[in-house]
Amino acid sequence: MNGFIRCMMAFRPAAVRAVMGAWLAYGGSAAAAASANQPIPSIALAVIGDSLSTGAVTHPALAFDGHVLWDIFNGTLSVAPRLADLPANFNTGLKEPLVAPQRLWPTPREFFGGADWIWRNALQSVSRSYLDTAEYSWGYLLATRLGVAPSELAIGGEDGAQVDRMTRHIDRVLAANAGVLPKRLVIFYTGNDLCGASMAEVTSAEEYGRRVANGLSYLLRNAQAAPGGSDIYLASHMNILQLMTSDSILDKKVRAFGGESTCRELRQRGFRPTAEQAEHLRVKPVGGDAASSPEAWYFAMAMPPSPAGFCATLFAGGEGKAREDEIHALANRIRSFREKQVQAVEQASGTAKPQGAEGGLRLHYLEATAGVKFLGEDIAQDCFHLSIAGQAKIAEAMLHGIESLGAKR
Repeated sequence: MNGFIRCMMAFRPAAVRAVMGAWLAYGGSAAAAASANQPIPSIALAVIGDSLSTGAVTHPALAFDGHVLWDIFNGTLSVAPRLADLPANFNTGLKEPLVAPQRLWPTPREFFGGADWIWRNALQSVSRSYLDTAEYSWGYLLATRLGVAPSELAIGGEDGAQVDRMTRHIDRVLAANAGVLPKRLVIFYTGNDLCGASMAEVTSAEEYGRRVANGLSYLLRNAQAAPGGSDIYLASHMNILQLMTSDSILDKKVRAFGGESTCRELRQRGFRPTAEQAEHLRVKPVGGDAASSPEAWYFAMAMPPSPAGFCATLFAGGEGKAREDEIHALANRIRSFREKQVQAVEQASGTAKPQGAEGGLRLHYLEATAGVKFLGEDIAQDCFHLSIAGQAKIAEAMLHGIESLGAKR
């Protein structure tokens, strides 16, 4: 996603105005406050992770279509969250307009100078203004069931993150809460460590285990427990290979490049338009006779390489034995990742020291997310993020795991 934004920003003045407008409206003051480490009060639940934690592309209006994206960027099409979109069992006590959660900004440790600060915050602002719907994320839905007010939920993750970003995301939570963890922290990195041009570039099980262990060790060394203790949940790596193997998902019909396609067809074409779709997008906008704007055309043409380009192991087309072998290797890697997660939690739990008369830092492994099964309706319109229904399945699994652990304790 970040690569797509970089290309967009480099193309047209109008696109740059949209980006800078988002940053000034959404990010300028908030980013400055975060960088100054000004505490944000009342965090009861924090979540860190990747694009699933931010609700990226979960909004049903988003589609793998350049014209749709340009309409969103120029304000023609709204991606405002709506209470009516939430499942009935996740909207108790909520009212319109939905209260946004706290989105935590990068801390000074994440920057390499002034220009880098501007660039990273601009990227964050674009994602948060146009592509992420945090109110539809699993963290937001989980908070409603745990009785946590939306304003007391903090999201410290970012789109495209691998597990090696855990320490920096932990910094965001601690900086926002004066070094004290909230009562609950959920850690869930879902699939970017499986991305690469080939299996040789996918994170190894040993490296993955080292990164998780380092992240938990860093957390235990630097965090203070909340009064009564803080529960830290490391959610099991989910089965992302369903995107590649489930007929229900592959046969899902989506809007793409001005027409209708299935996820299977998009994957087989490497997420590129057919010649007919490309010509249609070049000549006129979807549903109209006027000439297409250069910005919308650029969105349509810049977008195709996105998933297949940055994550060929998961999203590139291809069939036959070589592809089957790659899927088998990815499945084994996921199993190894889960084993490393369990080992890291067990090792870190042995070093966790109680803080104060009661509580301290308590680490848990949430196995429930490993068994979540997705259908076509659970996948977003881009065929590789989750829809609201899919986010709800993750939230349900986490809730079940958290409640089970609480009953055992």
